[in-house]
Amino acid sequence: MKMKNKTYDALKFLVTVFAPALMTLVGGLGAAGLVADTDVIVTVIGLVTAFVGSLIGLSSKQYKNNKEG
Repeated sequence: MKMKNKTYDALKFLVTVFAPALMTLVGGLGAAGLVADTDVIVTVIGLVTAFVGSLIGLSSKQYKNNKEG
């Protein structure tokens, strides 16, 4: 899977910074009683983050293999 550098950087930011921060915010709002069913929301965000993170890892591995060989 080939990605442009800009796409890779955006997805990496999403997975490493934005999604964990969003999960923490939603979980905190749920703990404060401001949002209902936060467990489901946090789980879905986590699943999507893991999926996109796997795609990023695959792209990074292929990039390194092409650069070395």
